[in-house]
Amino acid sequence: MTKQTSLSRVLDKLFFRLTFGLICFSVGLALFRRADLSLLAAALALLIFETVRRLSGVGAKKQAAAEEAARKEAYLNQLMYHPKTLNLKLFCEIARKKDPEARVRTDYVFTRHDGKTAGLFPLFPCGALSPDQVLEVYRRAKAAGLDQAFILTNTASPEALRFAAALWDVQVSVLGQNTVWRLFKTYSVYPKLTTRPKEVRTPLDIFRRAFSRRRFKGYFLSGLGLFVLSFLTPFRVCYLVAGSLLLVLALLCLALRRKLAEPDPQDFFL
Repeated sequence: MTKQTSLSRVLDKLFFRLTFGLICFSVGLALFRRADLSLLAAALALLIFETVRRLSGVGAKKQAAAEEAARKEAYLNQLMYHPKTLNLKLFCEIARKKDPEARVRTDYVFTRHDGKTAGLFPLFPCGALSPDQVLEVYRRAKAAGLDQAFILTNTASPEALRFAAALWDVQVSVLGQNTVWRLFKTYSVYPKLTTRPKEVRTPLDIFRRAFSRRRFKGYFLSGLGLFVLSFLTPFRVCYLVAGSLLLVLALLCLALRRKLAEPDPQDFFL
């Protein structure tokens, strides 16, 4: 996954550190009554904060978790785009890691599991797996004389899970996205991702993100915080100017939310 470098993320990090530094500076002024010592204390506090954050690995862990989630979503979504034949070949390759005699049949992968005949049925609809789809797998498994049927899918509705658990003559098990992802990681077999065009962000896209409605809260709270801090520091004018600028940005988020809104989907088809 490519690292996001959008203007919104940069502004979020900048405002957080700016607010943290201003708070430390204001506390230093209250303690030392000297601007130079307060500035030094604020810089030292920021340095300690960044050092502890990096040593604790919080940022690295969050980035790794985000990359893992993005990879998982990309591979599981790819299974929805694939034709059935490709998914059958993919899971047949995984099944052969445990059963070298596994093979693809018409609409499932035939294998043996714990001395019983089993079929792997890859079903990756756009929505949740339905009871009707479970029933169809049950009928095919029973007609093929299978002892077990494993449905590989992204998500399944509660009704589908209850219906699968109620079947008794053919054991039907629904394996969700967590199990499918664990299979990919365990056997190092992944679907081939479809190449997508690189996203090109225009200046209007960056402007739209910077002044989206969800940015209003950050601008407003930051500006309000600077106004409050202006009463605690001798640099009142600087704080008032910076706070006013942030409040202006907050007002722009409200004023431009309709003009910068995304066009309706139907506009693309007119």
